[in-house]
Order: sequence, then structure tokens, then C-alpha cells
Amino acid sequence: MVPHRSWLEPGTYHVLHPPRTISFGDESSVNVIGIGTVILQATVGKKDYNIALSNVLLVPNFTLALVSVHKLSKRGYQHFSSR
Repeated sequence: MVPHRSWLEPGTYHVLHPPRTISFGDESSVNVIGIGTVILQATVGKKDYNIALSNVLLVPNFTLALVSVHKLSKRGYQHFSSR
């Protein structure tokens, strides 16, 4: 989920009519107004990669991006953290 349409790759944005509502575990909810593709830049060792994340939701009320590590893992990506 991203807060700005400009973060979505040109030509991939589609408006959702009607907007969708996403609910969270704390019983809050947000409106999703569109969907598109985001390019995530990652560095592994000394090599840079561009990873296309499709079906990314546009949520204007967010102030930051929210990425599901679980969904990335299901698609075969691995997550490494320094913590």
C-alpha cells in the first residue's frame, strides 16, 4: 500500500470504482482508490535489483508505504534483516 499515485509506475494505475475499504486488526479502516505497480529497489551484496510489485493499493490517507513481507515470501522472495 502506498500513499501517492506518483509512486506507481506510469501506465499501470487503475482507478477502483467504487473505492475499496480495507480493515485492520485494530478495527480501523482506510479507503483504497486505485491499484498499480511499484518498482522496489534492493541491493544484495554489491548487486542492485529492481523488483516489480504488482497489485499495489493506493491509500491516500497513509503517510508511508506498507509492504507485506508475508506476501513477498509467498512469491519466493527472502527477507533479511540486520536485527
